[in-house]
Amino acid sequence: GASRPARLELRDRERRLPAALTIVFVVLLGFFRRVSYVNLLEKFHHTLLTSHFWKGGKPPSSTALTKARDRLGLKPVVLLFRRVVEELEKLHQPMTFHGREVNAIDGSTFPVADTLPNRRHFGLPGASRGRAGYPQLHVACLVQIGSRIIKEIVHGRYRAYELDLARKLFPKLKKGVLVLMDRLFFAFDFLWDIHGQGCDFVVRMTSVCSPRVVNRFSKSDVIVEISIPRHYRRRRGDMPRTWMLRMV
Repeated sequence: GASRPARLELRDRERRLPAALTIVFVVLLGFFRRVSYVNLLEKFHHTLLTSHFWKGGKPPSSTALTKARDRLGLKPVVLLFRRVVEELEKLHQPMTFHGREVNAIDGSTFPVADTLPNRRHFGLPGASRGRAGYPQLHVACLVQIGSRIIKEIVHGRYRAYELDLARKLFPKLKKGVLVLMDRLFFAFDFLWDIHGQGCDFVVRMTSVCSPRVVNRFSKSDVIVEISIPRHYRRRRGDMPRTWMLRMV
């Protein structure tokens, strides 16, 4: 007899904050980052969306929402992201260059909640006065140029090596895509792996590279031969001594 009320109480809480409503709230938290849980719940309370769940009472407390987010977990949010991307790609045509879809790979950082587990896992970036106030995560994104759809995103610790994060995007690279990157991605093994995916790339060359001109189409469009440093070839037996590339 004592266990029955507990089961009923749990079902009642789930009706007030079901998974579908919780995930909408999680999305809205991204739009209203400076609004507290309680204030955002109050905004919810005055919409038709929630009138069915909160009949004749106040919105759930912020503690109830925190527990609902814990119950929801990460997988439904990831699934929603992938479904949204699929639908957006149906609606928007990608930018093409000579018949090739153009994508970009880039990295960034975002602050996360200042909790002890987040500090331990993601780490605090340095600041002019010691340490920053919030831990940060490091992300790498695959973006469809033109539509600006983020096709894939991966994250890691603040001090995670950006190239290692970006490699996790490779399964989403379609063969024949032209990939744009900044100079932080100019690493021979990384570029060689993109080439191995059947993709071409445009990346800013660093000053340490000394290309030898092989053929010249115009003053600013040449075929060059670049020597791949020995330490790359020691780690990667599949890499050649030199690489022929087009420099513009």
